[in-house]
Order: sequence, then C-alpha cells, then structure tokens
Amino acid sequence: MLAPRPSDDHAVDPQLPDEGVWLGRVERYGIGPSVVVMRDGEVFEITSRRAPTVRDVLEQPDPLKFVTSVRGVRIGDVGDLGSSLAWLPPCDLQVIKATFGNFVEVILGWLAEIRAGSDPCAQREFMAHRRDPITRAFAAHRKGQRLETTVAALKDQDCWFDELREFLGLDAATLGNRPVLSAIGHAQPVPLSGDWQMASSQPEIVLAVNSRGDVLGAALGNDVSTRPQVSDRLARTYLNKDTLSGCVIGPMIRLFDGVFTLDDVSDMHLDFQVSAGGKPVFQDRYHLRGMLRSPLDQVTQVLSSERGFPDGMMLFSGTPFAPCMTQGIGRSHHEVGDRVRISAPMLGALENPVVAAHNCAPWRAGISVLMRNLAARELL
Repeated sequence: MLAPRPSDDHAVDPQLPDEGVWLGRVERYGIGPSVVVMRDGEVFEITSRRAPTVRDVLEQPDPLKFVTSVRGVRIGDVGDLGSSLAWLPPCDLQVIKATFGNFVEVILGWLAEIRAGSDPCAQREFMAHRRDPITRAFAAHRKGQRLETTVAALKDQDCWFDELREFLGLDAATLGNRPVLSAIGHAQPVPLSGDWQMASSQPEIVLAVNSRGDVLGAALGNDVSTRPQVSDRLARTYLNKDTLSGCVIGPMIRLFDGVFTLDDVSDMHLDFQVSAGGKPVFQDRYHLRGMLRSPLDQVTQVLSSERGFPDGMMLFSGTPFAPCMTQGIGRSHHEVGDRVRISAPMLGALENPVVAAHNCAPWRAGISVLMRNLAARELL
C-alpha cells in the first residue's frame, strides 16, 4: 500500500475545474496504484500494459491524444474519491527536481536571513534599502546587460553580495533530486519531525516533463522546507529538501492542450493558507508573472546541465514566497495539527494536514514495491 487509508479528516475535495485534460494517480485499496484521468468531474482508471505508470503515459508519442482517447473504467466522482481511495502524487518514476531563486523577493528574503540574522526588524530594513536596486539590476541583466556591468552597478549602491552570483549565472540554480516515489499526494499527511522547530511550506507550480524534454503539463506543489531556524547557507537547503516530507505534488497534472498553456502558468496566481483549529493563521496570494526565468527556460537550463532523465522529471519551478516576507502578518510556518492549502483556479486545491512524524507510517513503498505490484497485476 503506497498511501494510508483516508479518514474523514483527509477526505478533501481537490476542487478541480471540470474543463481541462487531467492525469493523475490514486491508490485503490486491495489493488494498488492506478493511473487515472478526470473528465467532466468523473474519474476513470486507465492503467494498462501499454501505460502502467504516469511515466509511460507521458512517454507516448502523443500523450495528449492518448489521454483524451483512452476509454478507461469509471471509479467515481472526483469530489468523493477521498472517502474511498487515496490520492497519490500524479507522478511515479520521474526524477523530482527544483529550481531556486526565481523571484527577486525570495532572493532578497534569503539574503536578509543570512546577512541580517533572525531579527525581523533588521531583515525588513535590509530588504527595504536594497529591494529597488537589486530588482533593477536583475531586470537589466535579464535583458542582456553584461555580468560585470551588473555587479559594478550593485557595488556602487552598496548592494552587491557574493551570494547573488548564484542567481546571475546563465543557468537556473538547481537543487538536488528527491528520491523517486518520495512525493506526497493531495490530502495525505505531511510528517513533521520533533527535531524541527518549524517547517515552511512553499507554494509552487510543478512542471511535468518527459524524457524528450517536452513540457506536457503542470500541477500544484508544496516544496516543504524543514529547518530549525533559517538556512544560513544555500548548501543547507539540499538537506532541508532531502526528506520524505519535503515534497507534495497534486492533486493532478493538467496537460497543456492549447486552451491551457505554459503562458497561463507564467501569469497565474497561487493562494496560500495555513489554518489551525479550523481558523486561518496565515493567508496570502502570490503572482507568478514576476518570475526571473520563464518555466520553459528553467526546463531547458536544467536539461542542458544534466545527462538526461530517461523517465522524465517533475520540476518545481520556484516559489514567490519567503518566510521573512510574512513577519507581522501571521504565522506562515506550519506546526503539528495545522492544515496547509495551496490553490489556483486552473489547477484546483492541494491541501494536506500536518502530523507528527512518529504518527505516520514509515515510507516503505519504493520502486521495487511498485514494480512487484504491477507485475502481480500482469501489467508489465
């Protein structure tokens, strides 16, 4: 079993819009992980020997045509699935990657944590004095200004920091891989270890890319960062992400079909809410149009710097949210007992409860478990 049986508390409607072409995975208890599509609010299983995994669907010569033409077996209405099945992340054998620092505000927030320490007032002052010069410098650099000129301009305004070089390079700053199948799906509990004082959710768009480099669709993502206080070095961010709780994807992948496109991703907004005891303790809205690198540029840069991904990848495209941006307007980090919700009108709602790690079943369903299950069902 890849996911725990849902309780009433976890039966959360993903609020997927009826329009669109949707691809995902669910756990059918007593059967195993199943590939599904949604059509007009109804969910159909399409698992087959031709395409036993989401990876295989996305590797079809024409994935969009395959998904829209395959018949499938109806298993229920999308809003009711959580009471009888479990949502799995809409990916399986893909590598999970992430880019970092695609928004000036996030870069500023990260710098403020490093340079100004943990004092919120000092962080706000640091950002206030440097926001405009750094924003202008990055904009000029993206338009073709030479790196040396950009660095000189920032130095003249006392706004140059060595850490900025990471984000002024030709390629996107890329974080390491998560283990395959380590992602958590919609409505599934996010484990929080008692060793961490807090964990920050980071709302993002996740791009589905096949082995040919085709960007085929998008889903919502929560790039959970667990840390005792702040990441005082970018290198530490790798440690924060290499955990089972570091990655939530869902509810489903919406495929690009000409109506929904990559341009929509660049122009959408994400609503982010943390609630405790049924009441919001933090909520805000983040627009993605301020991305320093477009989603397609990010994919191209990640693929150009790697040897390739034979099973494709799911790419977290960067968050517009930084914890220090929220000082004084609510508790943006989450704690045991909270619920974290990320939503967008075109992609539905990704909602997860936060639970103590010792109350979660250990992660045991890796690649070998999936392969054995598919083989026993004569799907390989």
